[in-house]
Parts: sequence; structure tokens; C-alpha cells
Amino acid sequence: MKEGAPVREIYENPEKKFALMESVMNGSLDSVDKEFIPTPVDFPGLPTDLTKEGFLKWIEKETGIDPKIILENGKSPESRNKYFILNYAFQQAKNFLRDTLKYSEKEIFLEIDSIKSKEDIFNILEKTKLVGDKEGLSQSIKYCRIVKTTIATYEALKNDSKLLSKITADFEGSLVSSPAEGDIAIDTPLVFSGKYNEVGKGFRAINDSKIEGTINSRAKDFEKIILKFLTRPDSDAKTALKDGIASRVTVEKDQAVKLLPILYEWLTKTIKATDIKIENKSFFSTAQIKKMVGNIKISNGSKNEKFQALVITGKLHDDSYGGQFEMQLVDPDNKNEEGGMHHAIYDVKKFVNARTRLDGGCPEDVFEEFVKDAHIKSGISIKEIKNELIEEHDAPIIKKRKKNGKCIYITDKVYRRWHNFKWVEESLFKDIQGVCK
Repeated sequence: MKEGAPVREIYENPEKKFALMESVMNGSLDSVDKEFIPTPVDFPGLPTDLTKEGFLKWIEKETGIDPKIILENGKSPESRNKYFILNYAFQQAKNFLRDTLKYSEKEIFLEIDSIKSKEDIFNILEKTKLVGDKEGLSQSIKYCRIVKTTIATYEALKNDSKLLSKITADFEGSLVSSPAEGDIAIDTPLVFSGKYNEVGKGFRAINDSKIEGTINSRAKDFEKIILKFLTRPDSDAKTALKDGIASRVTVEKDQAVKLLPILYEWLTKTIKATDIKIENKSFFSTAQIKKMVGNIKISNGSKNEKFQALVITGKLHDDSYGGQFEMQLVDPDNKNEEGGMHHAIYDVKKFVNARTRLDGGCPEDVFEEFVKDAHIKSGISIKEIKNELIEEHDAPIIKKRKKNGKCIYITDKVYRRWHNFKWVEESLFKDIQGVCK
């Protein structure tokens, strides 16, 4: 392979990519599943002949921002507010690239340090245009990276992601009450038991004190929402915020049989949630499902599911995607976080995935930092983490050696997808399947 491959190869022969971009922009591919067409995160720069009018059309397609608002240049209240949000997204995107994906200051330093006018927007997009020389290409990649991440951040901001903490607190508060001393009316199905443990806050059912467990609710971190936009091929608000509000209920399975109808009634009648789906991921047995009271539809996940939980998803309101929730019922003895299933190890895969989609791959020194962080968070040895990520059969990450002796890490899934819509040449795709030891 050439020095630096496969990162540089994905920027070669961009004409067919630009032709496909035009098809995306004019809407001729709107009916195709995003899994099978490129998204903004996949495009390696903008066409060299794209005009300001073309920039505006591209912005409108990818963000929904009316070109008139951009051209008003902050002179109207609506335009001024839009520029404020865009600049905030731009600054947060740089923070994300530095703090979460570990890009160096040199890699995120830009000649343009804010978005306050249409000139700033046009100047940034001009610099994403691919040019042939080595220095020009590296600058194009840098600006393209920040534009992609800014789009992801903007989408997260406009869909309630900053309000998720409050929405999550209200969600749990309407489910589990924490009564003060004295006689008060309790209008929640569950009540705080007065105990905490390492997995959450204890509760009992109001009408059946034998039903008890723990609950731990959290709002999806803003950074994790941005990361999901960058790692999912179907990057949009609905996908990224699917589990924006998350509650994990730890309860014995026999008690969960009685608890689920209580939760279902609360979801449908009290808070009037919509689009409710319940999936049994190796949690309930067939016999336990037959004991279920009420007409509750439960679908089955994969029979080979390692992760064991009953997963309930739905929406709290219809005006945005920020009200999407996910509840998991898990057994106290669940092994969902053991070994390669630990979230810290899974995060490494997502970080490398994001870097692969943004740049074509993750440098060796950065990968080592990701692994070290996972080791500290999980207590799992560095050797075991690397084994899960790059050595096991069907491991998600491929390690390739460059001519300078260093290795680059890429996610196989990204390159397989790129290969499906002819984003990478056949020879390159075959080459990256070899594993460097």
C-alpha cells in the first residue's frame, strides 16, 4: 500500500463522489435508505466548481436552513438567532473533536475562528474544496472535518438535546415519587424506598410492595449524541436521539412480569407516550410472557442476543425528537457490561468509527489513548481490550501497517459500506481486509 493509505486513497478521483452528491442534493435519492447512500459525514469535501448558490443549496439540504436567513447576515431577529446557534455549534464541534475524538490543536486550528456572517460560511466551505497538492489536501480534510461535525452538533442542538437533563428528571419524577414526611397524596405508580445502591435508586410499587427494584435514569450526554450522528450511516435526529432519555430498571424477572403492566399503563395513560415498542432481548422466557397481565405486544430480539434486557422505547411528545425515551428492564445478575460488552470498550469502537468516517482512519497513537482510557474506566487489561477490538474473529477494527512502520486503525463496517456504493476502489477494499500483526 502507499504511505498513509487508506486515508489518502479515499480522496482520490472525487468526480464520482461529487456526481453522487448532486443526486443527493437534487432529491433523486431521497427514497433510498441512507444505509446505501452517502450522507454529509461521508463526503470528502465539496466540488471545486460549486458556487455560493450551490453552497446555499447544500446547506439547506443538509440543515434545513433557508438561504434567505443566511443572506440576511444577522440583520433580522431570525437570522441573528440562527447565526448565534450556528456559531455555538461550530465552537462545540471543535471542543468535541479535541476532547472526545482527541484531535490535536493543530488539527482543529482554523484561520476562521467563528461563524458570524455569510462571508464566514462561504470562506469555510471554500476551504473544504478538494485540491491536489499535499498541503492543500490536508487543509481540505481539516475544514471538511469541522463542517461535518458542526452539522452534527447543529442537529443535536435544534432537537432538544440541551434540555434532555430536565426532561429526564421530569420523566423519572412522574414515575417514582419521593414523599416527604407526613401524609401526602402519591400519584405515581412507584415510590422511592429510601435506599440507594451502586446501580440506582430503590423503589417499590405503590399497590404491591413486594415489587421492588432500582432505577437509574440519565440524559444522553451531548457529546454522545454528536458521536451517534457521526457513527450512524442513517445520521439524523430521530436516530441519534432514540435513547436520549434512558432509564434502567433493575428488577428480578419474576417481579418484572408484574411490573411491566404497571409501567405500560403509566406510559400509555398517565404520560400518554406514543410509538411504544417493547422488545424482549433474551430477558423473559416464553413462560413468563404467558403470565403477563394485559394486552401488551412484545417482540423478540435475536436468539443469540448476548445483551439481555427488556427494552421499551417511545416518544413523550411529537414536536421534536428530543422526547424519545428508552427503558431497559435488566436482571440484578445481568452480565451486560462484562468483557467486550463493557461500554468503555464499545466506546473505543465508536471513536474509531467516527474517525474513520471523518478522515478514513484513526492514527496509532490516538487509538492507544482510546484503549488506555477504556482500561482505566473498565479495569479490563489493555491486552484483553485489544483482543476484543482487533484480534477476535469478526473483530470490529482492522489494523493496517503503513510504510513508515506505524499502523492505522479503521472500522471494517465503514469501509464495507463505502465499498457498497463504490466509494473506494476494489483494490483498496481488498487490501484493507488483511490484518497487520
